[in-house]
Parts: sequence; C-alpha cells; structure tokens
Amino acid sequence: MAEALFIRTMLLHKSARTMFEISSAGVDALIGATPDAETVAVCAEHAIDVTCHQARQLTAEMIGQSDLVLCMAEDHKRLILSAYPRFKDRVFLLLEYGHQKPPKKLSIDDPTGRSRRKYVKCYAKIEEEIERIHKRMMIPTEGTMPTIAVSR
Repeated sequence: MAEALFIRTMLLHKSARTMFEISSAGVDALIGATPDAETVAVCAEHAIDVTCHQARQLTAEMIGQSDLVLCMAEDHKRLILSAYPRFKDRVFLLLEYGHQKPPKKLSIDDPTGRSRRKYVKCYAKIEEEIERIHKRMMIPTEGTMPTIAVSR
C-alpha cells in the first residue's frame, strides 16, 4: 500500500515525477507474493491497482542505493538496523520521519489476516503520513531543490 500511495502522490504533482524513485521491499518478505485480496480491494476503491506488485526481500544493496528508507513498524526498523547498522542515518519509521514531535505509537499495524476495517484504517494512516511527508519534501530549503528520495 505504501509504495502505491507514494507513487500516486508523486504522480499527482508533476514537479515531483522525475525527482523520486519509489520501491518497496520487506524484512521478511515472501518473495514473489502478490497482495492479498483485501489490500487489492481497498486500493482499488481509491483507483490504485496493486495486482502486479510482487514482494521482494530488502537487501544491503537496496538500502545502499537509497537516500531514505521508511518502515511501517518499529520491529522492521530494529531488524534493518541490526542487520545494517551503517545505514542508521537513512532508516526511519513512516510515523517518525520529519515530525518535530513524533506520536507515541510509531508503528502502523499490519492488517494482514485481519478485518476489512483494519485494512481501511491502515490505508488511511499511510495516506495521511505520505501526504504529510510529501508536503514537507516539496518545500525548498534556502534556494535549493529538495532531492529526498526513497530509492535512487
């Protein structure tokens, strides 16, 4: 969901189309797996097609080529940093990145196998955070063009 939402947000803003490359990978991914039916349905309700997405495993090479890695859950961030501590300056939780005062609960609950309501809630939270991050990324700093990217 997060990858698809980030891509949609960037495409909606023409100035951002060439500035970012967005991709996703899991810390314990079932390589090649496609999104479950609820994810497909919730995304489709928002005119996002995720049926062609295939899961892949996060690697050191992927992180090394990325400027920013955003995680959904605290345990994901811990796993990444324990395996790749040299990348600590580019790995953040979606809910902590760019916040002056992050919320107390920093993880977005994985809805897999849960009620449809959980999928809808997860989608809404990811969408809210991506909109917040996108607005922040598009504000130039003292005459510079922002170049924050999820992956190069």
